[in-house]
Amino acid sequence: MEPDDLDVALAVRMSMSIPVFFEPVRFENPKTGREHLIVDGGMLSSFPVWLFDAPEPLRPTFGLKLVEPDPRAPLAPEAPGVLGYLRSLVDTMMEAHDRLYLEEHDFARTIPIETLGVRTTEFGLSAKKAARLHESGRLAAERFLDGEHVRVS
Repeated sequence: MEPDDLDVALAVRMSMSIPVFFEPVRFENPKTGREHLIVDGGMLSSFPVWLFDAPEPLRPTFGLKLVEPDPRAPLAPEAPGVLGYLRSLVDTMMEAHDRLYLEEHDFARTIPIETLGVRTTEFGLSAKKAARLHESGRLAAERFLDGEHVRVS
């Protein structure tokens, strides 16, 4: 299967298959006929900017990375009960790898956007909080394009 053969809506649905929050996508490989369960790739690394590299790129690849500026801040808030525990576990799994490891050459082409405390699985954002996060992204892009690229852990 070629990438252009995959429906964009299906690819988006696959990319948001966060365990505990959304059901995995069942996908049959057209070449082998085998069925696969697809979960969000962020479970291993939520920032694989290297995937878009090519031997001779026609244009540079840039990444947008939501970051928590305080490396000591908890990855997930404590929540009561089994469901709260599972949610915290998933949040931690999705954030920990990339928070601790992002290669310098990948970071040089990355626009770090401060999360303002918004978590990956925080689905019910208020309009005010969403606007603040949008502004955080706009300011980060301006700083990056102006050459003010500072490392945020």
